Amino acid sequence: MTDALKHEVQQFREMSLEFYRDWDYTGEEGMIPVRNAEIRVRIYRPEGQNRPLPVFFDVHGGGWVVHRCEADQPFCEKIADRLGIIAVSIDYRLAPEYKFPTANEDVYDVISYFYQNAGKFRIDPQRMGVGGHSAGGTISMAVAMMAKDSGAFPLRLVILDYPGLDSATPMKDKVREELTDFQKEFLELCGFFERCAYASPEQQRDPLCSPWYATREQLAGLPPVFLTACENDLLKYEDIAFASRLMEAGVEVTAKLYPGVIHGFNADLYYTDEADYSHQLMIDQMERYLLKT
Repeated sequence: MTDALKHEVQQFREMSLEFYRDWDYTGEEGMIPVRNAEIRVRIYRPEGQNRPLPVFFDVHGGGWVVHRCEADQPFCEKIADRLGIIAVSIDYRLAPEYKFPTANEDVYDVISYFYQNAGKFRIDPQRMGVGGHSAGGTISMAVAMMAKDSGAFPLRLVILDYPGLDSATPMKDKVREELTDFQKEFLELCGFFERCAYASPEQQRDPLCSPWYATREQLAGLPPVFLTACENDLLKYEDIAFASRLMEAGVEVTAKLYPGVIHGFNADLYYTDEADYSHQLMIDQMERYLLKT
């Protein structure tokens, strides 16, 4: 990594912290052993609940480069408060310092550890789900495929909230129409993420990096998926098309296109009515798949 890129990364990370740096962080902070490291998590548990509960593992977005697990605190608090289940937000390691497949392995290992130590964390290991916004959704899809192949732990639900599914195609090549002002800014941001080179060109076509390249056989047998897309987002076409590919592979899919909203509308703009509506739709999916016996 060049000094110039290192400086740019530091600047973007500082900017990303601005909207949640001064929050009062809730949830229990913990360190979870993964391969060759320990990963920080925040555990949001409903008040007054000590019995084993279903758990949703939250994977934050940020292009594999920015943000911390605290960024999703408003969403995780809603999961615990409104649904009465546990939410665990995972502070996976970031690029460019940590390349593919580190983020996938961090999240996979954290879930494995919780599954193997269900009594310690008072979770129901048979009622677990994973999901995230943007890059967090991409990681979640990869982890679901990894778990399906390994059989290391069961998942009942995967939430893909406007994920990036094709890292091999530069974002500028995904433009199909005249850009909005936001899309111009987003395109510039994605150029920065691409310079951080989370994965090599060869790795970018690995389905665990870009789920778009997964075969029908690799997708078949996945747990139910809730997939969303945003109308004012350069990723919407691949998101909508991927929902169809999952269905063709026999996966149970619920898909939602949010009209008029931008990429990240329910993360960076977590306080809006549109964000709360989308949060509740995801919580409804958790109720449907994680609370049923």
